Amino acid sequence: MFVVDNKRIATMRKHLGKASELIKDDAYLPMFRNRQKKYKQEFDESVEVAKTKRDPERYLASIWSLKNLEKSLLWMRGRIARAINELARQRQEKKQRKMEERARRDMNYSGRAKISQMYGDMGICLKS
Repeated sequence: MFVVDNKRIATMRKHLGKASELIKDDAYLPMFRNRQKKYKQEFDESVEVAKTKRDPERYLASIWSLKNLEKSLLWMRGRIARAINELARQRQEKKQRKMEERARRDMNYSGRAKISQMYGDMGICLKS
């Protein structure tokens, strides 16, 4: 069992950062700090979600309670995976738009028309 003195409380609150605002009872700081260390991404995501709720302190506590831990981790990991997939999709679309823009910009339409005309005069079919 750990002794939670003022120095330790201050250190944990500093390390918890934004989540520290949502934790009212200092007795639970070690539990939340433990969750933050073990599940960094999930913890950060849960703090952001909790801030949008009507009672953020209670919501954060219920997410990280031992009873709901496994369910919450699955849920948070799914949220994170969806966010990562969405960012990857946006990057891919941006890359595609850039390639299309470059193709439009670099396409020599008048030269293509001249070559088509020249091939047509020689009886060669140029595929579009």
